[in-house]
Amino acid sequence: MQKVVLITGASSGFGQVMAGYLAQMGFAVWGTSRKAETGTADGNYKMISMDVQDDASIKSAVERIMAEDGRIDVLINNAGISLVSPLEETPLSTMQTVLDVNLSGVLRVCQTVVPTMRQQKSGLIINISSIGGLMGLPFRGIYSASKFALEGFTESLSMEMKPFGISVCLVEPGDFKTSIAQNRLRVDLGGNSPYGNISAMVEEVANAQMEKAASPERMGPAIYSIIKKGKPKLRYRVGSSMERLSVLLKKVLPGRLFEKIILNYYKL
Repeated sequence: MQKVVLITGASSGFGQVMAGYLAQMGFAVWGTSRKAETGTADGNYKMISMDVQDDASIKSAVERIMAEDGRIDVLINNAGISLVSPLEETPLSTMQTVLDVNLSGVLRVCQTVVPTMRQQKSGLIINISSIGGLMGLPFRGIYSASKFALEGFTESLSMEMKPFGISVCLVEPGDFKTSIAQNRLRVDLGGNSPYGNISAMVEEVANAQMEKAASPERMGPAIYSIIKKGKPKLRYRVGSSMERLSVLLKKVLPGRLFEKIILNYYKL
């Protein structure tokens, strides 16, 4: 039987790559986006409107999928936003927006889809986190916080879903050449901010690294491999060897030494 896959945030970047690849591999794929018009993308997967900040929008999209395909076998929570801002000058409302998309949005979609998976007694939920969810990054503290929270959320969800035959896992990408830099939120610091030049320099380093990063096309085969596994691991890291090494270094090095490595990386 053809597996039905729901992917949030599928209009660009990782979501678009995953949708196209999984459709090519024979899955019935539904991609979602806040601005999507009902129809098809690339002729092999369906796009549907869904705003992860809107309960009614999520409910409507899931009902549409169930009406046409009758089940959801795989949920990939990919929708997310990034933010560059010094913590001291980040408005609370901006922080709440990032958390609402990156964490509460995942919860809303899970709460809508899980009842279907429980009835099926099967399912797979893949939450797209980040290497930034394993280490705090300067001037991306709110983004890191949202992904740290998603890590803990997913650990808990995994244990809660086991009695119902539902598997849950995390994918933690490093830097890839996607549109996240162009789409990230920014805070207007004004001309008198003590952080202005430093923040701009950090963002410049991050953008330069992203320009040299690998193509997001790698995410398609990576996600396909996870779906095909009978019992997926809890975590999968997708990125350069240096990024994967950095996670190990954080575990074994003294905290201040690892902090110094990060500071040097960002030329701070």
